[in-house]
Amino acid sequence: MRFGYIIDHPKRDLPGGILLARALASRGVQTVLVPLYQQGLDVPNLHLDGLVVNFARPINFNLVRSYFEKGIPVWVMDTEGGVLTDKGANSPKALSNYIKSSGFKDFLAGYFFWGHEIYNAFKVNSGMLEKGLHLTGCPRFDWASSRWRILLSKDSQDYILINTNFSLVNPLFAGSEEAEVENIVAAGWDKTYVKELVDNQRAIFIDYIRTLENLFESRPSRKFILRPHPFESSEFYHKVFSKYNNVSVFCEGSVLNMIKNANAVIHLNCGTAIECVLLETLPISLEFLNTEFMKSHVSLPSKVSLRVNNFEELLQTIDKIPEAKSRFPFNRLHSEFIEPWFHVNDGYASDRMADILILYAKEHGKNVTNKSNLKNFLRLDRRLTLLQLFQITVSTFLGSLIVAILRSLLQKNRRDKLLKLEVIKELIDAIEMVDGETKMKVNWATHPTTRLKLASVLIDP
Repeated sequence: MRFGYIIDHPKRDLPGGILLARALASRGVQTVLVPLYQQGLDVPNLHLDGLVVNFARPINFNLVRSYFEKGIPVWVMDTEGGVLTDKGANSPKALSNYIKSSGFKDFLAGYFFWGHEIYNAFKVNSGMLEKGLHLTGCPRFDWASSRWRILLSKDSQDYILINTNFSLVNPLFAGSEEAEVENIVAAGWDKTYVKELVDNQRAIFIDYIRTLENLFESRPSRKFILRPHPFESSEFYHKVFSKYNNVSVFCEGSVLNMIKNANAVIHLNCGTAIECVLLETLPISLEFLNTEFMKSHVSLPSKVSLRVNNFEELLQTIDKIPEAKSRFPFNRLHSEFIEPWFHVNDGYASDRMADILILYAKEHGKNVTNKSNLKNFLRLDRRLTLLQLFQITVSTFLGSLIVAILRSLLQKNRRDKLLKLEVIKELIDAIEMVDGETKMKVNWATHPTTRLKLASVLIDP
């Protein structure tokens, strides 16, 4: 038995995917981690009993339909499924309504949910059968539980972490702000709303940078580490803050490691405030920079943070972090605001998902069209560009791993989305030290006919 799991951004989603692979391996089942950009090339050649995709939006509608028509059961574990917006296309009601109105409901075997708020919205609005809706929690947050937290780095340092969240105006994967807007609109957002969102984010961004400069100058003896959002470019921050000796820009590894070892985390409207509460690190929200629009757009990060209302209050807070942390109501905020959206923090989300996938496969059997050739690629019901056709052809004769590497050489911003075997092996080695019973073998998946290496990674029990 073999299941695929789409990895959007490895920095954010890979640890959770590997915990799911561990849960499946402990049950004698294979997992294939599939890079987002190579899924159209790899999935038809993997002979899967099921596939978990990272979202259900207009942009991947035809692709998911093609998987369904090949007989591959498809589930959704939405990578944006917890810190949802209060309105717009990413609100629980809009997401669930879209699944019904678009016809997505007819192609999905099931949907996994981070918390009961969105689970309940889908029960009412999605048109999906309730037996296909599963309240599991998200595997990537299993790492913050007491069960798996020991895997996080213990390199405690005396620093304050600054998490930025400005991917719309400082994008990494889109060529420009305009291109990023078009990407968001393609995901189902109203263009007028997105433009207003960009205008507000740009205004905050300018003030945010000025505030940080004042902070670094006001506290020269304090050490700060700035970590951009995984979908943000780091080049701007390197350039602007290079003159300060007390700040460094760091993008590597897991943000959970960084949060766990920080004295506190400064942010604004950033979902990592949730991880701060889970790991009991003080989240400080620069609320005096916020706008009414952004407060109504996504409110959860502010609700679970210590909100500072002016620059002087910020300085006073970071000067007395232990005192502020001792008064901060971590347990109450988790119970009141986080659990409804993120479910229980018990470390078993990946196990719950594994049980559901295996049970479905046993009940329904395998009905996948096992054809692995160029014609099979072209049968995918989607409009193919000349570049896509070229990639398909080259992949057939060289393997999709080579295609992914060549594409990353041409487009530098794609390098961060490549799966790296050595990183996966390091994470698995750490997991095996905690879970002494489950052993896993790791290697590149291969084409079933040519045996050429694919960009996806096979994890064997």
